[in-house]
Amino acid sequence: MPNEHVSIEAVWNPISYSLTVVDSYAQNSGAGEYTVEDHVTIRAGIRDGYDFDGWNVISRNLTPKQAASPEITFQMPAEALTLQAMGRQKQTSTEPTTAPTKPAKPNGTPNTGDDSSVALWVTMAVLSGIAIVAVSGIKQRKPD
Repeated sequence: MPNEHVSIEAVWNPISYSLTVVDSYAQNSGAGEYTVEDHVTIRAGIRDGYDFDGWNVISRNLTPKQAASPEITFQMPAEALTLQAMGRQKQTSTEPTTAPTKPAKPNGTPNTGDDSSVALWVTMAVLSGIAIVAVSGIKQRKPD
């Protein structure tokens, strides 16, 4: 060791982590190499015929608000990260769009959803009534 003061300077190189964005249709998805000091913005972009349906995160949890937004900004974690932009195909109608119509007026008989025969129920009620009269008549004729 020399007899004079020695000055040593530590040089710190930041560690970079990979950010992968899968299925993004943005011109600049935000994928790249970042350090933990970086704030990163990722973008899903726009895909014809699809609505953005959230992010599928492989190795990190997002808040519900972040997961639902097609563009989010967050501080890069100290790990590699992969996010997948999820899409849901838009619903297309094959029927022509028409103006709403007024509902039909009721025909007097309410639609209850019961498709059983009314005649069957009336017949059962009449037969039950006859059976009640017959049973009560037999009880009255029977001597004590």
